[in-house]
Amino acid sequence: MEENHYYEKNLVFKCIKLLHEHDIKCSMVTNGILATAEVLDKLDELGLNAIQFSLDGLEQSHDKLRNREGVYQKVISAIEYVIKHTTLHLSIAFSQHHLILKDFYKKYMIC
Repeated sequence: MEENHYYEKNLVFKCIKLLHEHDIKCSMVTNGILATAEVLDKLDELGLNAIQFSLDGLEQSHDKLRNREGVYQKVISAIEYVIKHTTLHLSIAFSQHHLILKDFYKKYMIC
């Protein structure tokens, strides 16, 4: 399984580099699970313009919908890294699921 991730990651890197070399703007949508500092730095270096993370509510809802504990924290760490250490344009995507909408409303209703 690890070899497959390595192959796919390198293929993504090659595609982004090729697009950048031809002056084509490129963005990526990801669940953020494999978005380590090393990967995010490489994407920025290769010319990726923007990255969009899927964030499905707050921690409990996100992990429940992803059926995997700890995923929310990985996404949040990746988002924070992008903001602090890259030039990538950042956006967040979310589904219109009732758990997600309740979470976002609770979190940001004071804004």
